[in-house]
Amino acid sequence: MPLDQLTPERLRAALDASGIGWRVLVISACYSGGYIEALRDPRTLVVTAASKDRASFGCGSNSDITWFGKAYLAQALNQSADFVVAFDAARTSIESWEAEDDIAASKPQIERGAQIEAQLARWREQFTPGPALPFARTDSPRKSRRR
Repeated sequence: MPLDQLTPERLRAALDASGIGWRVLVISACYSGGYIEALRDPRTLVVTAASKDRASFGCGSNSDITWFGKAYLAQALNQSADFVVAFDAARTSIESWEAEDDIAASKPQIERGAQIEAQLARWREQFTPGPALPFARTDSPRKSRRR
């Protein structure tokens, strides 16, 4: 069965057609920084696992979660409701893991629209975070390389 690629332009068109005005997009994929230009908007925050010319790590059948997914979604966002603060923490973790394994840096990216920060600050004022939740493996016995 052929798969349609979700190009940056198709994703942007779908988001625009949806009427969603304020956007926080997290793209966890190799070369995901290539989505930033097409998704750039004053009311959008884009977070990517890698720059447009770099691979991301932890994908595949032997992983429960990618390194970026673990660092950003499972760890950093459990510590902060601020997407940018969480990104900075995740990037630091990922850089450390990549250096430890002596592999080319994935260079996670963040793009902040001019209006999104104020909107996110208003949201955080009304947000009451719950308790941090540990990453729960699926029913797969495989373990993520980065715990």
